[in-house]
Order: sequence, then C-alpha cells, then structure tokens
Amino acid sequence: MKPTKEVSLAPIHVVLWAIFPLLFLTILESLSYGLLVPVLPIATTEYFAREHNNGVPIDCVKFSNVTACVQGSKEANIWSSATSSLGSLISFIITPLVGQGSDIYGRKPFLVAAQVLHVVYPFTIMLFCIYNHDIHIYFIVKFVYNSFLTGSVVAASVADTVSPHNRTTAYGGLFAIQSVFFSLAIALTEYLNTVRHLQ
Repeated sequence: MKPTKEVSLAPIHVVLWAIFPLLFLTILESLSYGLLVPVLPIATTEYFAREHNNGVPIDCVKFSNVTACVQGSKEANIWSSATSSLGSLISFIITPLVGQGSDIYGRKPFLVAAQVLHVVYPFTIMLFCIYNHDIHIYFIVKFVYNSFLTGSVVAASVADTVSPHNRTTAYGGLFAIQSVFFSLAIALTEYLNTVRHLQ
C-alpha cells in the first residue's frame, strides 16, 4: 500500500485574501441587493397603485386595504414573479454558455458585465420612484439581471485562483460572507422608514 501524501490546508484568512477582489464584489453586491429587497415590494406596489388611483400617489403602507393598493399589489406581484421566473429559466439555459464563454474569453468580461447590471439595477428603481418614469424599464433590467447571474463564473474564478485542496474553504468562506452581508443589509433596512428614503 502506497503512503498518501498529507496535504496541509491554508488558514481561512489566507484563502480569502487570495480571492479578495471577488470577495469585495460579493460584499458590495450583497449589501446593495439586501438593502433593496425589503423596499422593492412597497415601491412597485405604490407605482401600480398610483395608476389605479388616477395618477395620484397613495401610501399603501398606511392604506393597504384601499382598492388601488390591492390592485397595485396584484399587478406588482404578477410582474415581479414573471420577470423572476422567466429570468431564472433563461439563466438555467444560458449558464453553461456563460461558463463556456468565460473559459474561452476569460472571466473578467463576464464579471464586469454582471457588475454593470448590478449598478444599473438600482438606478432603474430611482427612475420610477423619484422621476416617475415607466416601471417597465425596471422589469426589463430585472429580467436581464436574473438571466445573467454569474455564479458559475465566480465559482470558476475561485477554482482558477485557489489550489484544489483549499477550494472548499474558499467557497464556504465566500458564500458565508455573502449571506452575512445580505442579512446585515436587510437588518439595516429596519432603519429606513419606507420607500420614501429612495425619494
């Protein structure tokens, strides 16, 4: 029987430092998305409620049982569910293509494209919350955003950077930090009164 070679694992801080750029992007992404998640249902509901209220803004947090708010909530849920579902389906189809493309053309173009979508996404929310633009721009960007999730590219980038015996530590650390900052961002929204902070 051949003696097996003992592999020493690097400490977690060394592994995470090796993937620091990805870690930094993950933290920013988790914070920004976590801050938006609790506010978006209110913002989209109030947009559609205004349409059902003859263009007059209505506070659907205070007046949740008003017909305009109920109709606005239904319409917002339909649009949000449709874009998320279709985006996830498209993501399921194109994720292997994105992974294959990142193998051929490199990881950076795909990571940059995803980050551009992450930057554009909050601005589309500002367009309809603050400047009263059409909400459909937001839903189109949300659809593209959901379609072009780059988890496979991030995983491949980690695999490119970290040695095989430290990959489990890298993936675990990356996803743990992502979860912590996403949860932290959601907890911080308690201090945001309502969607009015977007305005």
